[in-house]
Amino acid sequence: MPARERVWLAQESRPLPGAEQWLYGQLPAGPQARWRLQIADTGEPALPAVLAQWPSGEWLFTSRFHAMLAGAWAGSHLVVIATNEKLRAAARDLGCPSLSPEAKPIAFAAALRDSEPPARRQLVRAAASARQSCHEWAAAVGLAAG
Repeated sequence: MPARERVWLAQESRPLPGAEQWLYGQLPAGPQARWRLQIADTGEPALPAVLAQWPSGEWLFTSRFHAMLAGAWAGSHLVVIATNEKLRAAARDLGCPSLSPEAKPIAFAAALRDSEPPARRQLVRAAASARQSCHEWAAAVGLAAG
């Protein structure tokens, strides 16, 4: 079944070279017309306001850490474009396929076809590990963790 909607999420609010808005602007008119540009940054610092601008979908290709986390919690089928070790490790922790940005299109199609949403238990375990790391760091530098 083809996608009903395609959203090009821009986390970065500026059209910096290599960032989402800039890449969207580089698409030829035909392919660009198939995507709806969505800018998540509205200048509002409250998390609920940011998340209201953050679309989730059944499938997600991303090279951004926070988009990966939001998609994982939303139950998206994830394929991580691993531009760095942080993304590669997070994808591994969540059981998501990750590919190099240089991977062939057929590899992206196969990864998406074979992907599953991360299991809730993996997400809860990762969140608990992150929380524990924050508490340990705060204790190590003499701050009260809350």
